[in-house]
Amino acid sequence: MEGYILLCLSLQVLQTISRKNTTKEWDELTKVFGVVGPSQNFMDFCKAITYKVYAHDPAPDILEISKTSSCLTNAQVVILPIIMTMTLLSALLLEYEHVAQRYLQVTALADFKFSKIQEEILAEHAQKQNNGFKLVLPWLGP
Repeated sequence: MEGYILLCLSLQVLQTISRKNTTKEWDELTKVFGVVGPSQNFMDFCKAITYKVYAHDPAPDILEISKTSSCLTNAQVVILPIIMTMTLLSALLLEYEHVAQRYLQVTALADFKFSKIQEEILAEHAQKQNNGFKLVLPWLGP
């Protein structure tokens, strides 16, 4: 794996990894600093539950919630799909509140799916965009 990372390291760590062998450097960094720990997992969780989905373009906001969920899953933090779906529903602002209400009225709890509510939000956004571009000109007569 090639990459570039800029770290402020203690002199001891710097001397240990300065041999120019990338694999050994990464192994040493992992040994010294470990992997993502509970505090990072908690920060990611807090980030996921405080996201908001804005009306201008909901796709990037939904993607961020999904990516944060994936990070937590990769760190072996178990979040039930229903919880992530509820997180997305709670992230909706006033412009999409009716989408959440409609989803909650017609969907059984066992059928909650993140991807399904995501589709509904994006479809609603597309509908608003299409309606926003209609140009109605008044008839001025002969």
